[in-house]
Amino acid sequence: MNYKNNQKYFDQKNYLLFIGIGVAVAGVILLIVGWWWMIGAVVTIIGVGMAAASRESLVKGEELDKEVARVEQTFADTVIEKHSLDKATADVAVFSDYVFDGESSATMKKGTDGKFRPKKAAASCLFVSGKLLFVENLTVSLVEDNGETKSEVYKLNDIEHITVSDHALEENGGVLVRYHTADIVTAEGEKFSLPTPQNSSIYDRFEQINKEIKSAKKAAKEAENQ
Repeated sequence: MNYKNNQKYFDQKNYLLFIGIGVAVAGVILLIVGWWWMIGAVVTIIGVGMAAASRESLVKGEELDKEVARVEQTFADTVIEKHSLDKATADVAVFSDYVFDGESSATMKKGTDGKFRPKKAAASCLFVSGKLLFVENLTVSLVEDNGETKSEVYKLNDIEHITVSDHALEENGGVLVRYHTADIVTAEGEKFSLPTPQNSSIYDRFEQINKEIKSAKKAAKEAENQ
């Protein structure tokens, strides 16, 4: 994890960009007025150059997204090894996203793409083995070497369902971020929430697990009635 570069994303300022835009606007005004048009052209070019240079020097949000994707892949490999699964055939639902719960505009950074990003992300792995659902979750800091792992094992017939919930992070009457969690809900009402992106293939995997849960419940009920 490139913590130094990630921290730069959250600390960086766009002062040079705004100065460049201001200089470019002044140059355009000189061109429109028609006074010293050559000076106006030069000033405009300098302003545009300053703004472009500032933008290129910024750490892009996409760079953080790639770091999160690497965390996901590394964690998936760790889980597969931990449970002695065959990497080529293991049917593991693997997903990751930023952790938005409890965040605000003061703790996040808005990238040049207009998206807010917090300093924490989470990767999760779900897989069914026999009549059990294994859940592995890793929450990490993107700016320091700090992480927390959680592991849960559920009997399929003890789970009510897995559902995807929509959330909105609001501030001053407006919505900063809309995000989602995969919620594992037990028959007793307990809930284990995992940050998840909007991804149809992941949602399809959740539905497949729900079918296995339904099948396990049916089998357990039939066994009771015998």
